[in-house]
Amino acid sequence: MIKPVLGLYNNEDELRNDIANKLNLVESGLTLIQRNYAIENRQGADGSFDILAKDEFSNFVIIEVKRSDKTARQTLHELSKYVALFVEIQAVDQHKVRCFVISTHWHELDIPLAFYKKISPVDVKAFSAANENNAITILERHLPEIDLLPKLSPEVRFSYFESEQLMRQHASDLEVALKDIDYLRAALILTEPRHNDISAPAFSNRYRSILCIWRIHDSFLDRAQSLTSTTRRSYFFPGWEVECDVVDWLLTKGRGSDNVFRELQRATPEKISALQQSHNFKELFRLGNWPKNDLVNDLKEVTRSLLAKDVLSTSHRVNRYLFEAQSSPKTGKAWDYTVSAFSSFLSFSEFWVNEISTFLRDIPKNSVATFYAHDGRHFYYAIHQHLANPNADLSCFKIEVKDGDEIISSLIGAWAWDENTFPNILSKNVEDTYGSLTWAKLALLSSVDTNRYEFAHYLHGFWPYVLMINHAQNSGNIIMQDNYPDLDYKVGLVDFVARNSSYCKEISDFYHDIPANSKAGSGAFFVEF
Repeated sequence: MIKPVLGLYNNEDELRNDIANKLNLVESGLTLIQRNYAIENRQGADGSFDILAKDEFSNFVIIEVKRSDKTARQTLHELSKYVALFVEIQAVDQHKVRCFVISTHWHELDIPLAFYKKISPVDVKAFSAANENNAITILERHLPEIDLLPKLSPEVRFSYFESEQLMRQHASDLEVALKDIDYLRAALILTEPRHNDISAPAFSNRYRSILCIWRIHDSFLDRAQSLTSTTRRSYFFPGWEVECDVVDWLLTKGRGSDNVFRELQRATPEKISALQQSHNFKELFRLGNWPKNDLVNDLKEVTRSLLAKDVLSTSHRVNRYLFEAQSSPKTGKAWDYTVSAFSSFLSFSEFWVNEISTFLRDIPKNSVATFYAHDGRHFYYAIHQHLANPNADLSCFKIEVKDGDEIISSLIGAWAWDENTFPNILSKNVEDTYGSLTWAKLALLSSVDTNRYEFAHYLHGFWPYVLMINHAQNSGNIIMQDNYPDLDYKVGLVDFVARNSSYCKEISDFYHDIPANSKAGSGAFFVEF
């Protein structure tokens, strides 16, 4: 009668015991400490893992042995549990722990273990056990590569059309181009203008599509690159060169789009945010290789990703002007990421970041926080915007914390004017801020400029403040840095513009050839007590 485990063993225990006696088959230099090593769990059920060994460098090696796909599915749960308990109970430094998984079957375990290996703080290895000439062999298994890099390419493009029919023809052309290419995944968002604004540039009123592409796996990069015969001289996004070339190639496959300047084609998060004000986002057109049952990346989710209002400022694709997110401390790492991304967005003000950290430290674990921030780093342009729309303001943020449906606390940050500064000689002030009058305009249009220009805020008598509000008590507390002038936080850009009207008109005249975004960020968060 053939034995059920590899034809050599009656059960998994026999397989484990034989491996424990032949650890040299796994890795030379391993010495056995104990089979079926029991481990205590002070907060839950105790457990045990199959083998505890030590390597020649005095690292501890936890070995789990599996004999089928059915038991392989339990491996990750057990492995993460045992590693955590071993490090905690035995007070072992995690860098001194290694994990080996030995299995007779890998169909169910390959990708999950590869993911665990990628994110685990300890060394993880995989081994295949087999029967060769009626004896056990153990060979190290190379797990599939798991890509934890950002998935959506930062290179996103607009295409412009005179009619919806031409836009849909373009979408059909791209669908055909990617029909038989199973390693590319792309999407096209179809939009339509809400109304015809005769004062806006002609291209603003046209139908517009947004093309995006996801990261191409390393194993397909050569095949993807072969699609296009030309490459660019330079790239904005290092590490995304092939995806950028594929986007260029794919756009040549569509018909009916208008020719526009390259800068008008580049769909940054800020431009997509602005497009939402004038266009309806109607439909998501899936292109290339998509999962059969994709219930995640619908129109709403892809749009959210493209707007990039809730990602770290170090990301290749990030909205530089707006941040919007909602999270809760109970979500763990998701909360940590949101807080980190919000602080990163406001990192130009150490004062704000410190107060945000203090405020969030004390909020209830089950509460829900809504984060909003507007980065208005260009002081002069903010005035140009304000004259077109009184709601436009300087940089500001707001965190609103709810317990159920009740708002329990808020933290607001903005800029207050000292009421004593009345500037003149605009050209000198602009040059002192930007270095030249030319760059004062070009900096607004640059998608890669990372310089900060808060100098202009202080030059004009503006200082940042924080307002902490306890809604239950209907009370608030104004916080300002040491050595700041005594300010009324309610006196801001509105008052400055009203009392420096000639100077502000001169600023707007200077920026007359640059449109003022009528939906600029608002700092109108003030609360009366």
